[in-house]
Amino acid sequence: MDAFAVGMQSPVAAPPAAGTSYALRGAAAPATPEVGYSTSSLGVAALSAAAASMLHADRRRKVDKVQRAAAPKVVATDRKVSEKEVRQAQAAWASSIKKISKTYLDGGDYVAEAAAAAGELYGYGRSNVLFKPTKAKESQFRPMASQAMSYFVGSDAVTDGIKEDAGFAINGGKGWSDVVFDNHQIEVVGDAAIAMGNYYFTSAEDGSKTK
Repeated sequence: MDAFAVGMQSPVAAPPAAGTSYALRGAAAPATPEVGYSTSSLGVAALSAAAASMLHADRRRKVDKVQRAAAPKVVATDRKVSEKEVRQAQAAWASSIKKISKTYLDGGDYVAEAAAAAGELYGYGRSNVLFKPTKAKESQFRPMASQAMSYFVGSDAVTDGIKEDAGFAINGGKGWSDVVFDNHQIEVVGDAAIAMGNYYFTSAEDGSKTK
């Protein structure tokens, strides 16, 4: 998702009074007392305080400059998601489930196939992922990529797998031969979209369908 950031910049100290600026630049104070300059200890203290204030402001400006340079550049765009893209994403997901199942049933490296699909279809490592697997009960939410992999290929196929996971993408060892999305409605809101409906899974073992 695109994001917008509102930046705040620390206020820059107001420029010093004319007299202070004159003194800090090293020029000699006028000899005539009518101008109002003083060589008393009070005047020296005031000038010292003004110098410290200017030095602090200069340091603050340098720090602000470094922080602005180091801050990530957030670019706002007006890109829109289309309903067509939503359907394409659904088709890609369904195709990946079928491919993972077929690879598993053929004795291939279905874990690598699932990892490739997860990298393509989910935002792990790029953004927060709000994933609540359909069949997960004990560990309902899977914010980490390793947790999602455990769900899709089964706890025994990955390191530190979650015990309740039988392998959704391989139908617990039976495999899926088909996956079909049936959308009730697709709502597109700018650069995001929400789809609601049902999807139907066909077992590769006996052809039964699960809604």
